[in-house]
Amino acid sequence: MDLNLNELRSPDPGPRDGSILRLQQQHRSREVWEADRTRPVDSKKVRVRSAKKCIRGLPWPSPPVLELIRRARLEGLCSLPFVSVDWGLITALLERWRPETHTFHLRPGESTITLQDVEVLLGIPVEGKPVTGNTNLKPHDLCKRLLGEQPTEESDINGMKVKASWLSDRFTGQVEEGADPEVIARQARGYLLLLLGETIFADHSGGYVHLANVERLENFDEAGTYSWGSGALANLYHNLCHGCKAGTKQITSCFILLQVWAWERLPYLAPERLGGAISSGATIIGWTSS
Repeated sequence: MDLNLNELRSPDPGPRDGSILRLQQQHRSREVWEADRTRPVDSKKVRVRSAKKCIRGLPWPSPPVLELIRRARLEGLCSLPFVSVDWGLITALLERWRPETHTFHLRPGESTITLQDVEVLLGIPVEGKPVTGNTNLKPHDLCKRLLGEQPTEESDINGMKVKASWLSDRFTGQVEEGADPEVIARQARGYLLLLLGETIFADHSGGYVHLANVERLENFDEAGTYSWGSGALANLYHNLCHGCKAGTKQITSCFILLQVWAWERLPYLAPERLGGAISSGATIIGWTSS
């Protein structure tokens, strides 16, 4: 094959063949490149919206509640660590994410987060039924039936979404010894609904959690048949595709998954390793930001 030295020396980042990477003109990497060594708006770090304040102080659930969480196969969410978001790292990865292929285009080649990564790093199932359901429900009735109470303040509910702080104030996963099974089930549902909405299914609603997931927690054994990991990965892919667009300044999703994945796959970017599990049943190794 004849090499064109002019092409090799060209500063054009490509793609030279636009038949696959068709969205380059709308990609944030294009804006950075065309800045011609000046600091463009898009080179600023992307802010990752995080409402983990509501779950940071949650205690470890009581044994009866934890047993129901295990039956739903979502115990891994209880063990997620809280690390500071590395906005620079997330921004750099977004500039290399391609929505056409759902992969990061790095110097050694293409790489991406897989279902195996989700299963290992988050400890949630990736096999089973898709996480789908009916969203055309009456939120107050749903809360009353499955959580035992409903929001009374207008600001605590927005359509099919309930305020995360409302959940964290009432569902701490704690029950007294010998508590009624329905009380235990309601605590487990509220606890899990908060964890799901603030981690793997986080969105742009600004501190609200979607109630659709609570219906999937009505029966905990049935909940254990869902592929929660597939839903988490799909949500992360969706938000990566949004975040790589030129002009995007704020994103949200389970970026703890992305950040720890980058630390594992690119260990020279990782902070000092503490070693060992962070707590009983944890699947993510311990880290300390430096």
